[in-house]
Amino acid sequence: MEKHSYDLDVQERLNVELLRLRLQAKILFPLEEDFFLEDLNENARVLDLGCGNGAYLREVKNKFPSSCLRGFDRNQTLLDAAKNHFGIDCVNVDLLNSNLLEVGIRSFNPSVIFIRFVLQHLENQQINKVLTTVRAAKALTCIVYLIDTDDRRIKISPSSSIIAYALAAKNKQQACLGGDRAIGGRLQAVAENAGFDVFNNKPITISAVNIGRANWLEVFSPIMAGGILYDDAERQKLLNNEIESLRTNNEAVLEWGINLVRCR
Repeated sequence: MEKHSYDLDVQERLNVELLRLRLQAKILFPLEEDFFLEDLNENARVLDLGCGNGAYLREVKNKFPSSCLRGFDRNQTLLDAAKNHFGIDCVNVDLLNSNLLEVGIRSFNPSVIFIRFVLQHLENQQINKVLTTVRAAKALTCIVYLIDTDDRRIKISPSSSIIAYALAAKNKQQACLGGDRAIGGRLQAVAENAGFDVFNNKPITISAVNIGRANWLEVFSPIMAGGILYDDAERQKLLNNEIESLRTNNEAVLEWGINLVRCR
């Protein structure tokens, strides 16, 4: 498995990841769009760095059908899924491997760049390299949005030692791949370190109040279940049962924190 990447060679894990990305895009786009709506319109040229299966670009395209879109990802399996997701008849959309990033930015001349849930997968040196490449290649007027998770703000009630252990294991797994699932809390600092001027830094708490408990659990479950976290069947079964108990508990509280930074 390539460092900074998920192992999607197993079909079950690929299916779970595609489901998670689709649900994440549908749930988060309405929460995020007020933050960047002033920069998006029918004439926007939107570049998504780390586009995955293209689910978020699809949300942008649904909102602004005439917009021009370009997506980059280093995972060819996800790029292939994105191409299938859009179909051959979708106009003004192209999807490229991330090794073409610098020339791809210059040739596309985007008005908006999204870097969503990408930096959590990278080491600090790699983060700075990616951001300085983006800053050097983009036009001065292009707006960049950094959006990422801050797992320090996860809240689950009633408390569960099984889920707490699973979250710790997930964070350890991410760290072993070179990343940090709390990077959302320092997005402004990493942007400024790469030379960006930061205009806004907005924390968002995702909870039952603003998206609906069932939808949040549907996103939460694939992140930790479906064979992604545990190869141990018994441990995975315990985790799945614990998540299911939360699903059926009307008093359960689930909150997750992300941060959005607008810079140039």
